[in-house]
Formats: sequence, structure tokens, C-alpha cells
Amino acid sequence: MENDTVRVIYNFQGYKGELTISIYNKSGELLEVNWRKSFLIRDEQAAPYYRSSASLNGSAGIDTTRGLLVTSTTYTAGFTGDITINFPGEFIPPRSAISKKALYLNLKYLPDSLLKHQPTLKLKLKSKDSISYKRRAFSSQTSPLTFRSYLTFNMGGKEFSLDHNFFIEVLWQSSIGPSYFPVDMWKSPDVIRL
Repeated sequence: MENDTVRVIYNFQGYKGELTISIYNKSGELLEVNWRKSFLIRDEQAAPYYRSSASLNGSAGIDTTRGLLVTSTTYTAGFTGDITINFPGEFIPPRSAISKKALYLNLKYLPDSLLKHQPTLKLKLKSKDSISYKRRAFSSQTSPLTFRSYLTFNMGGKEFSLDHNFFIEVLWQSSIGPSYFPVDMWKSPDVIRL
């Protein structure tokens, strides 16, 4: 999705709908993404892409020392880790890009009734095995899930926004994971794996 200034690519390939947004600044000027004014909107509920918290990931280790003549034990512990800070805005230099792991779509399992009356299909594999699955297509009006992404930018002191709409176009159900299907059927940025 793009205009004269910016190209935005949404990637839903993460497990359970983890959303990664890649933004390319097509212009010759510095572009700011204002995450504080940018949202994922689902069922008319806005979830900000910006959270004021920082996350800490790391590991701890404990060394135990016991003396030969003393029966006491001394414990020392150390912790190392990385702090990830979520900035309220990011700058993108001219003709360059950034990527941000934004949010999870927080998908609940879609009701089985959506596929209840669909025929069971078989997909033959090169190994001569086959996979059973059900499939149903939707329009934007009949989709069981619709959502929007609202992004706010600033360039040269002028603020503008982009509003992108999404919906489930095809729903597949199988008793096995997507990696058993041919790669061209599921390895696409617009495929959500549950």
C-alpha cells in the first residue's frame, strides 16, 4: 500500500497474527512515524501501536560457594539482559525503510460453524500422500474478521495519516499445520496462521 511519499507493507506471517509493519520513505525528506497516534482498530476498538512500557529479556545464573570447614553457604547471583524500549516516534531517512513488530491481532479461534457446511477437499502432494482440508472464501462484507491500521506521519511539519482496511478473504482448516502444505499456499505476508 503506497502513495507518492510512503510505501507500507503489512506482514501477518508471525504466529497467531503477529503483525510486522515495514515502512519505506520514498521521498527526499526526513519522515517521522508517530506511533503514539497510530492504531490497530478491531471491532471499533483502537489498540495503540505505542506502549509506554519497556520490556526486559535476559537470564540469571547462581554460583554457590561452600567452605571446607564452615557449614554455611553463600549465594551470589548475576543477571544479564536486554531492555527493549518502545519509542513514541521513529524517523526514517529519505529513500530508506524501517520495520516494527507492532502487535498481535489477538485472534480467538474462529467458530467451526464457518466451515461446517463446506466440502472436505483433498490435496495430493508430491510424495503421493494427501491432505484433507476445508476452505471458504469471503467478501469484505461477509468476512468473520475485519480490522484497520491507522498510521500517522509527519514530514516537514505537516501531519498526515493513512488508513488501511483488512479482512479475511479465505479461511482454511486442516488437522495439520500449514508447513505441510506447499509453500506457495501459505508462505505469504498476508496469511495468518493460528
